[in-house]
Amino acid sequence: MEIDKQNPLQVKDSLLIDALKKCTEYSNTVEQNIGLVKGRCGLILCWLFYYFRTKEQKYLNIAVYILNAQLLYWKSDFTLGSGMAGYVWVTCIMKKMKCAPANIDELLSKIEPLMRTECILMIKNNNFDYFSGSSGLIFYYLSKENFSNDDKSIITMYIDALANNQEMESSFYYKNEGKENQLILNLGVPHGITGIILILLLIKEKNQPDFKIDSLIHHFIEVLLRNVMDKSSHFYFPSYVVEKDRSYSPSILAWCYGDLTSCYAIFKAGKLLDNSTYLNFGLNALIKTTYRNDIHADSFSLCHGFASLICVYNELFAMTGNVRFRDTSNKWKNKAFSLFKKEYKTNNLNLNNSKSFIEDSSLFIGFPGFFLPLFFSKDRMLNEWQKCLLL
Repeated sequence: MEIDKQNPLQVKDSLLIDALKKCTEYSNTVEQNIGLVKGRCGLILCWLFYYFRTKEQKYLNIAVYILNAQLLYWKSDFTLGSGMAGYVWVTCIMKKMKCAPANIDELLSKIEPLMRTECILMIKNNNFDYFSGSSGLIFYYLSKENFSNDDKSIITMYIDALANNQEMESSFYYKNEGKENQLILNLGVPHGITGIILILLLIKEKNQPDFKIDSLIHHFIEVLLRNVMDKSSHFYFPSYVVEKDRSYSPSILAWCYGDLTSCYAIFKAGKLLDNSTYLNFGLNALIKTTYRNDIHADSFSLCHGFASLICVYNELFAMTGNVRFRDTSNKWKNKAFSLFKKEYKTNNLNLNNSKSFIEDSSLFIGFPGFFLPLFFSKDRMLNEWQKCLLL
C-alpha cells in the first residue's frame, strides 16, 4: 500500500513498522534469554498483534517462527524477566487469541511441573521479585484462563509466605546495602512493595474465596503511606527509603517506581476494598501527576519511559472517565513519537550508550515496548499485552 505522506497517522505507522522490521533483522543472533526483560517476547507480541490488525498470515508466521526459535538456546531460567515464565505468558496470550502453535499444550504439560517446583523454591527463599522471583511466576498463573488446583495451591502458598514476611527482619523488600549495611526499603514495582500490592490486587480480582488477602493488602498500603514525602517535595513516593536516617532516592514519572504506579496501586486498592481514604488519596495524587513533565533519561523504554505512561493513563481514563487522564496519555504519546521520529532519522537511538535501542527486541527495555502502545493504544482488544504492567 502506498503511504499518503499528507496523512500523519499513515506516516507514523509506516515509520514504526520500518523500525520493527529492522528490530527483527537485528534479533537474528543467539539469545539464551526468553523473558520479558531479556529475550524476544516483545518482538513476538508486536508481530502477533500486527497480524490481528492486518489479518495477513505472514505476520503470524513471523511471530510463531521467533517463538519456536526462542527455545533453541534456553538455559533453564524460569523467571518472568529472562526465562520461561515470560515465554509461557506469551503463549497464554496466543491461546486466548486462538493462534497458539498446535504443540503448545504438550510443551506446557512438561514445563509447568518444573515451573511449580521453581516457584515453590523461590517462595521458600523469600524471593518475591517480579522480574526474577516468584511474583513473576504468580503473574503467569493469574493470566491463565482456567486455574488448576495446583495453581490455586501455589498462589495460596505465595499469600501465606507474604503474610509471614511482613516485618523488616524478614521482608524481601528490605535490603541491607552500603558500607554501613543500612536497611533500605524498596517502594517500586519490579523489586518492591508496589509490585506486591499490584499482584495481590490481581489475586483479589479473581474473587476466589480461598484467597484471603484483604488484611495483607492493607498492610502493604499502610507501609507505602508511612513513607509519603513531606509537603515540600514535588513527589509523594521515592524509589527507596533508608530506614535509619529516612534519606531517599529522587523520584520520576515512570512505571518502575514513583508516584504513578504507587498511587495507582493505592487508588485501585481503594476501589476493590471499598476504602474511601485510599481511593481519594490515590485519585488526587494521580491527577497531580498529569501536570508533571519529569521523565527518566532512558525515555523510550517501557520500564522507565514514555510507553508505560501512555498505558497507565489510558487505563486510568478507562477506570474513571476523567478526560484529564486521556489527554495526558495523548500528550505523552505525541511527545514520544515526535522525539522518536527525530532520533530515528538521525540514527541516534542508543541504549545505555552502547547497544542501539532498535537492536533490543525485549519488551521492557527494547523497541517492542515502545512500538506496542504507540501502534495499538486505541484498540483495547489488542492491548492484552499491557497486563504485564500489572494494571
